[in-house]
Amino acid sequence: MQACGFGLGVHLMAIDDIALLSKELPELFQMMPLPSGWPEDWYYVSIETLESLEHLDQLLIELLKSEGEAVNRVSPLDRFNDYQEIADFPNVKFDNQSTHPGSPVVSWHSPMPPPDAWAFYLPFHYYFPTWWGIYVTVEGAYTFARLLIYLSNNRVDAPTALYASKVFLYYHEAFHHNVESFSAKIEVTHRIPLYRTGFQALFDRVCGTDDCLEEALASAYGIQKLKERISILHPEQWPDVQSAIGAYLKECPPGYRRAMDYIHTSKFSKARAAFAEDNLIEALPPTPRKDPGIWDVFNHSFAGIGRVTSRINYIVHADSPLSLRLGLRLRYLRYRDLIRKLEKLAGATFVRRGGIMIYTDPQMGPPSLFLTIPET
Repeated sequence: MQACGFGLGVHLMAIDDIALLSKELPELFQMMPLPSGWPEDWYYVSIETLESLEHLDQLLIELLKSEGEAVNRVSPLDRFNDYQEIADFPNVKFDNQSTHPGSPVVSWHSPMPPPDAWAFYLPFHYYFPTWWGIYVTVEGAYTFARLLIYLSNNRVDAPTALYASKVFLYYHEAFHHNVESFSAKIEVTHRIPLYRTGFQALFDRVCGTDDCLEEALASAYGIQKLKERISILHPEQWPDVQSAIGAYLKECPPGYRRAMDYIHTSKFSKARAAFAEDNLIEALPPTPRKDPGIWDVFNHSFAGIGRVTSRINYIVHADSPLSLRLGLRLRYLRYRDLIRKLEKLAGATFVRRGGIMIYTDPQMGPPSLFLTIPET
């Protein structure tokens, strides 16, 4: 699952910092099991940068272009619903508990599915060291790109739509990581669990309502970051992209639909400070409430503490119609198939496990080359 790139524009500590946090403060973490059948039934394609995976992106762009006329006749959401039904989209609920910020949304009572239906985030507090990170579904990236074309009345071209889809979805989920990182910084000073108690409790209470400020800020953050990048690469397309995303968000579930209220830097910063104060009050009662402006003193409080850019994957279900149309079965192996081939065909030898399963190539003699596979 390792990749690198993206360049968030802020200093990110090494991924080993989370390992140190886990070692010294294990009480902060609560390992959660993955749902049955996941990840074995999904293809994983590591994303190195937003501009990487040209072969897969080109296939998606060609598909978007080939369906240009259909975009005007049929809502892209009809196709996404087909993908979702057949692919059994991962309903990540942990131990029958409530979902966490960034977990995949599989049902909604609104005209539009939220960004967390297209992509999702697994927190390191629950999934370190193996599965934490950002996951963008190929179905979601493709369908959201089609939706941007549809909502712009074909003014946004296919390459720009796919690029905008990936950037927006990535940064929406990256904000969930930033919030989790904010909680971890406070946990370092207080040495007690805060994310899976207070932060989770606040999210549980407001989830599904317009008081869920985290989802509104996550989408606003996605728009801000998209504007920074697309205004350089595709400046003439930005007004139509922004208009399409705005139209989409207004039809999203409560919380998400408030994103456009915070796209300006000053309003975003003020709302994020209020959000930080709400979480602190929830996590550390009876802390007296202060002017949220006090958080301006805590510089980079929402900067990531782990290289989330090394934890990004495209995923597509092996039985998805889109995976068949893209020929992904010919390009990528399922997780369980890779393990079987390493052991039976390549003669790879199991060495040890510790969050990842480590194999060595028998042709190399003494263990000098290791193959590392995330452990399910």
